[in-house]
Amino acid sequence: PFLVVWRREKDKYILYAGDFKIIKDPRFRIEENMTALIIDNIHKDDASEYTCQVGTVPPKEITHTLTVTEM
Repeated sequence: PFLVVWRREKDKYILYAGDFKIIKDPRFRIEENMTALIIDNIHKDDASEYTCQVGTVPPKEITHTLTVTEM
């Protein structure tokens, strides 16, 4: 299996590296074989681009934009 890394782009913060959770915020979790990032009880501060990178050679990644419009 390849290493999957989730990153929040607005501050380049790595959220997960494989099964290892780096972010301390309990609202963040991963599912679906590490390919789905779940954020519970979303806040306006969560708005950002989020990138999922798979450690293949060369690495493959996809970036998703999260916009929070109203709470």
